[in-house]
Amino acid sequence: MARFYVPQPRIENGMLTVEGDEVRHIRRVLRLKAGDNIVVFDGLGKEYEGQIAKEGPSSVVIHDTRASYPRREESPLEITLAQSLLKGEKMDYLIQKATELGVKEIIPFFSSRSVQLY
Repeated sequence: MARFYVPQPRIENGMLTVEGDEVRHIRRVLRLKAGDNIVVFDGLGKEYEGQIAKEGPSSVVIHDTRASYPRREESPLEITLAQSLLKGEKMDYLIQKATELGVKEIIPFFSSRSVQLY
């Protein structure tokens, strides 16, 4: 089921209206139509699940929306990443992305190919 981020969903009479960039993604990229199931989340932990009721050029209306706060659990995997030191900002970027993906431990090391600054 497709999931879409909508920062401030507009809900009236049990109908959720999606506007903005996500409309293009829903209609043109994924080619979802009326009757397709969809999930919208607001980035604050709340999700709305329903079916596409109506599509317009600048909005998509979803009906039968059920709001929920899904429980998110951390992965039971404990991933360790051993990475030779990288030049410049690349190491910072690698650490940021590895952390976002749930890596538990990062072990930096020097290798024969590492650029060593003295």
